[in-house]
Amino acid sequence: FFIYLIFFFFIDIRPNHNDFFIPDQLFTSITCFLIFNLFAMLGSLATSWVQWPKPKYLWIPVSMRGAFLPLFLFCNYLPKGVQRTLPILITNEWIYWIIAVVMSFSSGYLSSLGMMYAPKTVSPKYQTTAGMFAAAMLITGIFSGILFSFLFPYFVIF
Repeated sequence: FFIYLIFFFFIDIRPNHNDFFIPDQLFTSITCFLIFNLFAMLGSLATSWVQWPKPKYLWIPVSMRGAFLPLFLFCNYLPKGVQRTLPILITNEWIYWIIAVVMSFSSGYLSSLGMMYAPKTVSPKYQTTAGMFAAAMLITGIFSGILFSFLFPYFVIF
């Protein structure tokens, strides 16, 4: 949830082309709220049918999600009140949408998978405690992601 919530609250991506099928004034709302939430939900639902990777290797795709930080920074991210100095390298709106869909789906999928695996990977005596710790880590990720999102707009001025 940390990576997901960094973007969710302060994402302000603008389309680079006027001929994109979503109007400028609705682009952020549709992309941020509709696309991110829809695909996070679909990712969560996907764990009902597919559970990959196994608990031992779950940390690998979770760690790889950190790659979304620079990808979104190089999109046309224009935070309010900040003059952007970081170059915009990803100018295609469809590339941005693909990044957003993959990030959202993986967020829902991997967080659900982690919550499913936590109680299963310990002895039955500790399953309740493992579930509580997993829930506490989820809340910690939400809280820290929201706090870190306040700093995120300042990364484009360095």
